[in-house]
Amino acid sequence: MSKTALWIISALLFCGAIYLLYIYLPGRQSELAKHGKFDKYGQVQMKDSRPDGDGKVSLFVTVLYKDEEGKNHRSTRQMYDAGLWDSLKTNQDIKVYYLPADPDNGSVEGAEGMTTPRAGAFRFLAWTTVLAGFITAFLAWRAPKPSGDRGPVMTRR
Repeated sequence: MSKTALWIISALLFCGAIYLLYIYLPGRQSELAKHGKFDKYGQVQMKDSRPDGDGKVSLFVTVLYKDEEGKNHRSTRQMYDAGLWDSLKTNQDIKVYYLPADPDNGSVEGAEGMTTPRAGAFRFLAWTTVLAGFITAFLAWRAPKPSGDRGPVMTRR
């Protein structure tokens, strides 16, 4: 592959990663994720797993928290991050985000309202694309320069 083609592929990979990380993913965030307020830690009241109809399991967490006026609120949210759900324990303190205008709809990181179902996959794809861009740029940098010999030249007399 030519050196120019490798540089073009590398630039396209970097542009794709920038689009995913700074345009696509932030554009899919909810109001809660963009403007949510964190005052005090809430507490994990309960973790639950519920079977779906298609053989999968949905993970849920219920948290108790107080708003800025000191009123108690309880919110149950679906967790999209299974690793984070596994790390939670009952009665554990956790950051709860909520909108002051709607404090009943609080959420935690990795849960519904704070992230989208496939945000982690898109982040992984974007960082893999960055790595591929670096590898392609390295290959372009290391590629030999084209030689000046382009074959026989025909002249007329």
